Amino acid sequence: MLSFLTIKGTPYDVGLALGRFGTDAVHGHLLHTQAWANVMRWHGTASVATMQQLVQTHFPAYWQELEGMAAGLSLPTDEVFLWNCRGDLWAMSPDGCTTVQLPRTLPDQGALIAHNEDGDPGFTGRCAIAQIRVDGGGAFASFVYPGSLPGHTFAVNQNGVAMTVNNLRVLHTSPGLPRMVLARAMLDQPDLSSAVDVLRRAPRAGGFHFTLAQAGHEAIVSVEFCAAVCSVQTIERPCVHANHMVHAAHR
Repeated sequence: MLSFLTIKGTPYDVGLALGRFGTDAVHGHLLHTQAWANVMRWHGTASVATMQQLVQTHFPAYWQELEGMAAGLSLPTDEVFLWNCRGDLWAMSPDGCTTVQLPRTLPDQGALIAHNEDGDPGFTGRCAIAQIRVDGGGAFASFVYPGSLPGHTFAVNQNGVAMTVNNLRVLHTSPGLPRMVLARAMLDQPDLSSAVDVLRRAPRAGGFHFTLAQAGHEAIVSVEFCAAVCSVQTIERPCVHANHMVHAAHR
């Protein structure tokens, strides 16, 4: 069963509501997993301190969302932040999704993106579609996991920017902006060009793959990034992406 949440308020309020939604699943399941233990090994490290400072500098509103989420979960903020850095710190996290990218090929047929989520099965029945409006920010709808920022799954914002996200297991990372924070940033972008520009300019930590499109536009954009490279391609034929770097820029 998939819950539906309607949330509005300040960034802190949004995080608080998401934390309260996820508290049973996090305390009943997540905190007892090997995944949580693996990520908490980075607690107090210099690289995590740098990542935290970068989020507070570049995206203070998202840091407030994390603080609110921690309060809603009754957990320390640094632990919730660590969990939202898991793909940057723990390259072999088991998550893995698949996206089908079908560009427009006929005059009466629009572009299509199809996506599945292969997250922790312990969260079955404990996830949600959240419709969120942030004071001073934007509005969007996103699939959300307990304990995680919106955006790293599949989502669409008020400007019609749609996105799906696939895990990339990148072994060589840098203490940059966490990939899940960059995914959250995509939800506040007015168009595809702005979204891509954020990713290209950001000091990135780990790796992700984004499929991006926008209502009323024909283009589907495939973005693979890691700390060293941000590769952007326009999808011109039917494609599937599933957790591997396939762009030529990474070879």
